[in-house]
Amino acid sequence: IDTKTARLEMGAAGAFSIPEDIVPSQPELGLNLNSVGFATEPDLTKPFSFSFSSTAGNKWISTKDDTLLFSDKYVQMDFTLPSDQIYGFGERIHATKLDQGAWTMWNKNKGPKLDDGYGRGVQSYGTHPFLLYKNPANNKFGGIFFRNSNNQSPIIVFEQVGDNIQTNLSYITTGGKMEVYFFFDGTAEEIIRMYQT
Repeated sequence: IDTKTARLEMGAAGAFSIPEDIVPSQPELGLNLNSVGFATEPDLTKPFSFSFSSTAGNKWISTKDDTLLFSDKYVQMDFTLPSDQIYGFGERIHATKLDQGAWTMWNKNKGPKLDDGYGRGVQSYGTHPFLLYKNPANNKFGGIFFRNSNNQSPIIVFEQVGDNIQTNLSYITTGGKMEVYFFFDGTAEEIIRMYQT
């Protein structure tokens, strides 16, 4: 079990959650990220505002000034990532590096079609709501796993900020219980191993 993992969980009472015997939750670590070289910066004036940074100053993720909408049939959580090098999201027939667009994940147990990022609701065989991103500050990777079984449509928008490009990620789903796992500061292989544990 790695100590560079954080978990966010939310959902209405009685909301559907993926059964543990199908997709197990990550085990509770009982550790504080601050004790392993990460600074958590909650903003107590905004209920859904936090960021994770390494003590070396490398920002990994932020929700400052971002959106959280939560209802029975619609959830939108926005995150800011420090890079435009985003990989993953689903079972797709394209390069694994994602461009801007809506990357819909909607299962129908049929072979995937070419996905172009226009969010046309093309159903695919399976959903893998995991993304990997490269932090340009130290060339290490981070990952995010969204444990939710509803229809999902992450939207990626790149934004130039000074000399850097950051990603604004809007994760949208049609409800249910949400668990979000954050994995930080490893090689791509180490982050994927944390996700698969």
